[in-house]
Amino acid sequence: MDRWERRLQLAARVGAADDAVAQGVARPGQVDAAHGRDPMAGLDRDVAGSIHPDEVATIRSLLDIAARRPSMRVQLPLLVREGADWVQREFEIVAELMGPVLRPAGAQPHRRRRTDADGASPLDRGRVLAELREAIERNAATGVAVLLVDLDRFKRHNDALGEEAGDEILRAVGGRIAETVGRAFSSSIGSDEYLVVLDGVADLARAREVAEKLRLAISRPLAVHGAELVLTATIGVAIGGPGTPPERLLRDADTAVFEGKDHGRDRTEVFDDEMSQRTDRRIESTQTLRRALDDDALELHYQPIVSLDTGVIVGAEALLRIHGQGEGHQLVRPARLIDAAEDLGIVDRLGRFVLERTAAQIATWEPLLAPNRRFRVSVNVSPVQIATPAFTTWVAEALRSADLDPGRLSLELTESIFLDPDPDVDAAVSRLVELGVSFGLDDFGADRSSFGGLRRFPIDFVKLDRAIVADIDSDGTDEVIGESAIGLARQLGFTTVAVGVERESQRDVLRRIGCDAAQGFLFAPPLPPEELAERL
Repeated sequence: MDRWERRLQLAARVGAADDAVAQGVARPGQVDAAHGRDPMAGLDRDVAGSIHPDEVATIRSLLDIAARRPSMRVQLPLLVREGADWVQREFEIVAELMGPVLRPAGAQPHRRRRTDADGASPLDRGRVLAELREAIERNAATGVAVLLVDLDRFKRHNDALGEEAGDEILRAVGGRIAETVGRAFSSSIGSDEYLVVLDGVADLARAREVAEKLRLAISRPLAVHGAELVLTATIGVAIGGPGTPPERLLRDADTAVFEGKDHGRDRTEVFDDEMSQRTDRRIESTQTLRRALDDDALELHYQPIVSLDTGVIVGAEALLRIHGQGEGHQLVRPARLIDAAEDLGIVDRLGRFVLERTAAQIATWEPLLAPNRRFRVSVNVSPVQIATPAFTTWVAEALRSADLDPGRLSLELTESIFLDPDPDVDAAVSRLVELGVSFGLDDFGADRSSFGGLRRFPIDFVKLDRAIVADIDSDGTDEVIGESAIGLARQLGFTTVAVGVERESQRDVLRRIGCDAAQGFLFAPPLPPEELAERL
């Protein structure tokens, strides 16, 4: 039986005999444009990282079917990595309130049995959508605001203190929400989420104000079973008007919550046109990456990093390019690429491709480099990749296969790695440093910078945030900020690299304030390997 036949049989197991559902079984690479969503968004990232790449199309199809149904549960066998082996394990796809999810068979959704502040059971998806639909109709003349309140790291508290304490925490939070919003509708809607509906509120500023009051109320110290806890919450805000589908209103609020989680939690995010555009770009990137993988259209280019003192190329950054159909090709921004790969559940597969190809390429340049010449190539990686148990093994295998000095390879992190300390990430970084690989930090000086985090990792170089470099030759404030960031980096023993240098005036200012190196179109765009070789 081939994979396509197997997918049809699996679809039949969830009752997909009717035409409408049968059409939901997408062939590899097909996107659900009508729903404006990536069906793979339901994948748990920890689970996705272990699943064999060939299983992704089947999962995507079933997630898409589940997204169209108010309730569904189907079991399916999947190949997953356990250590060095691929083994078959049973999983299930379940339609839940915020969308379909994939999880190991038999796993229970976290803490579904709890009740909200007034003793009512958490609302199911049908009741939530009905309540939203009524609110939209009731406020047709004024509009309605929805706040989705998601407790941060609740599972840690629940696991540490036990289920009874977890229930007490959730009741207390529900009480604080009801006290804060007064007569507005509020209810628990799942394991650690609450929904608040604000009648007659169509102003984003007013909705944000209420959300901030909620966030601060939740963060007041809470005594539970003899322990004092300080909880935080991430709140997503969305506005609906006449004709707004309740599913879309809930989805927009959920998107805002995820945006807040990505920016460090304990914050309020409002779904607006800008966020909508970012979401659309992320979906577009996901679709582009999926097509590129199907068409084998990925290749690596390398942007030179140049010493500002000598003008000599001292390194490069590996960047993926996607060849388009017909003329031209497209450079993929590293952060957007990693997000898309995580959405597709292929971040490990793509990460290995980049590591292996980069290590092999550096080895071909080695004869062009003088002995002891400083030169290394950086590869962008995410915390999700580094936390993968096999990641350090993949790096070691790539270096060994290419017979490459580990000092030639750098792994480039973003400051988001500081936002959520992870012992697995710390341990992996330590092992890689022992191997001889160096680490760099991107977006240094951005507003999310965590100086405490700089002590956690053995950073070797930092890249100045593009926002600082952009106007450093015309804005005195940016020059002062840039000089301060460079001074701090120097005191900490880091090499500094300016990114996005396009003008000689930028280069001159950066050289004057002590920046070590730079990359940007002033020196060269990302180049094919053979063109960079000519410049070494």
